[in-house]
Amino acid sequence: MNIDVIIISSSIILQFISAFIAVMIFLHARKRAVGIIILATICLMTFRRGISLYRLLSEDPIKIDLLAESTALIVSFLFLVGISYLFRLIREHQHIEEALYRSNEELEIRVKERTQDLEQSELKLKTLFQDANEGIFIMDSNGLIMDANQKVCDIYGFNKNELVGTSIKSLITEKYKQRFNERMVRLLEGESLFFETEHYRKNGSIAAIEASIKAIKIEGNFFINAFIRDITEKKKLRAQLLHAQKMESIGTLAGGIAHEFKNNLTVIQSFTDIILQENNLSSVIVKYIGIIEESVQKASQTVSHLLSFARKGEFEPVPLNINSIIELTVTMVSKLLQKNLSIKKELIEPLPHVVGDAIQIEQVFMNLIVNSRDAMPDGGEISIKTGIVDIEKCNLNIPATLRSGEYINITVSDNGTGIAGEHLSHIFDPFYTTKGKDKGTGLGLAIVYGIIKEHGGYITVESIVGQGTTFNIYLPVSKKSIKICGADQIIEYKRPETILVVDDELYILEVLRKTLLENGFNIAVYDNPLKCLDFFRANHEKIDIVITDIIMPEMDGFEFAANIINIKPSTKIILMTGFPDIDNPSAYSFMRKPFKPLTMLNLINELTDTGCQNVIQGETPNAGNE
Repeated sequence: MNIDVIIISSSIILQFISAFIAVMIFLHARKRAVGIIILATICLMTFRRGISLYRLLSEDPIKIDLLAESTALIVSFLFLVGISYLFRLIREHQHIEEALYRSNEELEIRVKERTQDLEQSELKLKTLFQDANEGIFIMDSNGLIMDANQKVCDIYGFNKNELVGTSIKSLITEKYKQRFNERMVRLLEGESLFFETEHYRKNGSIAAIEASIKAIKIEGNFFINAFIRDITEKKKLRAQLLHAQKMESIGTLAGGIAHEFKNNLTVIQSFTDIILQENNLSSVIVKYIGIIEESVQKASQTVSHLLSFARKGEFEPVPLNINSIIELTVTMVSKLLQKNLSIKKELIEPLPHVVGDAIQIEQVFMNLIVNSRDAMPDGGEISIKTGIVDIEKCNLNIPATLRSGEYINITVSDNGTGIAGEHLSHIFDPFYTTKGKDKGTGLGLAIVYGIIKEHGGYITVESIVGQGTTFNIYLPVSKKSIKICGADQIIEYKRPETILVVDDELYILEVLRKTLLENGFNIAVYDNPLKCLDFFRANHEKIDIVITDIIMPEMDGFEFAANIINIKPSTKIILMTGFPDIDNPSAYSFMRKPFKPLTMLNLINELTDTGCQNVIQGETPNAGNE
């Protein structure tokens, strides 16, 4: 084989390899026209080399140009190198495209995920904004409302479209409007504000608002974010609580005053009884003593009024028919009304019973009717209605502390002069009156308030000047029947051996000492419970009955009585007090001041079954020395 055959064969081989690479380019390149052109060029070159090789190997060989064939071989080799490099570039470009495609797909997935996250986040924020339990305003730096959530619409009664574009200043009441500009300046200076204010609702009513506001700067613009809360009911409850606490404090004071006053009345009443027992009293003296007794009775009634207000008076609980009491009261009070004044009754039948004291409930209606009469000097109409309400199901203006259940609702209203707003918050205060001088004591409504509270109920008042006043009373329904105790009976006296008395009030001691001695009792008195206890320890076998005040310095009556019983269990104990908030202890006998000597003597006689015994031997201390 000569050199010509080798050169041509080598060219053909290189061109076949190039053709293979061209096919690969055709298969992998995105632009397949490039592969087709390269493959066509290689085919032409290979065809030409094939013809040359055929002629060279035929029976009639031709002479070829060795230089040309060598050049063709070199060109084939260079073409192979070039096409190989081109194939490499195409593969690398393909890998880059595939990597870019994968990256693009990953990026699209991430963008989709981020978009979904953004949409979810936006939905959460929108839901939190719209469904928040607090009202939320978004305003510009001038106070114009840009957005508001559903709670705001519920509070004010507007829909969102009515609020957006409105100035918040237009919602503020005149009382607080002058503070608007000052607060806006403070907000734009970066201060956060928390305050209470009052805003108008769509229906014209006023809502008490608690606001927390802050200005936020975004891209050079200020946006004001306001969280608001309707505290109208909260303020009502707060006012009711403060009023109840005030009334409780005044009641405690009234109870203390009543205690001291009752001590004085006991002394006056007892000494008048003692004076009347004297012989040869002139008719003038007897007349004056009668006037004193009458004054004592009036003073005692005043004390009872104070105790009713203080909610600490005593009453015998029995089932009551409110309608019957109203009928009875109206019958009695009709005689006090002028002819141009009428009473209209709307009483629901049958009405459940309540438990209480008939006299006190009657006093409530009497006071309210008389108040209505005084508010209508030119005549008018008093309306009394009864009904049943369930405070859990009705939106009533009463304290949340009132126990749930059914209540009798009694409404007493008139079309009189009405009560000014500044007086309504004090209307149940004792000695507070809007009537002229000598026309009222100011205790009437205070007594009404105390009686209703004592019966577990509540009373409210509404009034418009020139249109009239309405009182709403709520008393709890009860189906319990309570046995009514019979009246006390006066019984014949019996004499014990001796009586020991202790009270820190010297005048009380003197009254008791004189009354008991004059009625044949043996008596020892002390004004100090500790010294009295020492005396009892030394003489307990000779003492049958001990009378003790409850409220004393150093030792109260309950502790004193317990010590007495520990020393001698058979001792009879009588407790006495003028304090209204001290209940009758079941373990001991009990007297509430002021009391008449006859009451005390009857109680002593009930406690003993023995006759008069020997007087205690030895010194009997007196109150003045102890």
